[in-house]
Amino acid sequence: MKKFRLLSPFKFFSLGLLAAAGCLLPAPLTRAAGFSPGNLAVEYCPNNSSASTTFAILELSPNTAGQSAPVNSNSIPSTGASALRQSASAGTTGYLSTTADGTLLVFTAFEDATGVSDETTILPRGVATLDSSTNYTLQSSYTGTSGSQTRGATSLDNKTWLIADKGGVYTNGASAPVNVTNVIDAKAFGSTVYFLSQKSTTVISALSADATSLNLMTDLPADAATADFYLVSSGNNGTYDVLYYIDETSASAGTIFKYSLVGGTWTANGSYTTSFGGDGLCAALNGSGGTYLYVTTGKGGTSANKVIKLNDTAGYNATLAITTANNITL
Repeated sequence: MKKFRLLSPFKFFSLGLLAAAGCLLPAPLTRAAGFSPGNLAVEYCPNNSSASTTFAILELSPNTAGQSAPVNSNSIPSTGASALRQSASAGTTGYLSTTADGTLLVFTAFEDATGVSDETTILPRGVATLDSSTNYTLQSSYTGTSGSQTRGATSLDNKTWLIADKGGVYTNGASAPVNVTNVIDAKAFGSTVYFLSQKSTTVISALSADATSLNLMTDLPADAATADFYLVSSGNNGTYDVLYYIDETSASAGTIFKYSLVGGTWTANGSYTTSFGGDGLCAALNGSGGTYLYVTTGKGGTSANKVIKLNDTAGYNATLAITTANNITL
């Protein structure tokens, strides 16, 4: 589990979309109590085949197998001035992140209080957060382009939002991207924001200080199937120095890759093949030198998704070691 930090009341890990039809979990309930430190957050859409749907943020325990109900469920407003709706049928929406200090859970969606047939035609898009008490705030808006998808966002200071959209990287109130790279996901680790590019030779990039250019992590191989990524800090280098990313070949096949930052170079530490695809990914140190990995199953907006917990028992710059028989469905 992540540790508490002074003036940071909670820390939690985030995953991406958990499509709903036939899902392991029941339909979302109304907002309940605050988040518990170390728990998981997943985005839940009650109709994964719909291009316009309401959604909720579910809280799951990372230590309880076979959960028949979430710890808490937080429905996102779908009416009124701060309404947001999601396009669940799109395969690259619903990515979650936390701000750099871990105090806010961040997500993006379409600013639509009525429910059009296709949310990707809605140009006003919003960045919203839940805090440790699950208070909902629509933090910022921007203007996208019709047919593109809003995907995710993060912030280094909880004020300036860096937003991943099919049209590129946007910031607060922007009507045009500051960078036109087609990005899927944005996550903040330490003082750096990282992006995942879609269907290109770029796997992961770091944003420049002026938010206009993406500095490619050139030590990583080309992988057009990459779906999500996460970084952890081993404690060996004073930085986030272990990288995991997952690609999805199909809804029933995927691969998790591990890299460690050794002498300034990202060094390959092996891979693990899944039998459940793999769409969303987050990670946490397991307290024994390795890392717990949490993966949403399937591919994009597939139905009946679940969350699988895997344990990489190997540490920094050691070959990925996951025993399939020990994987747990939460």
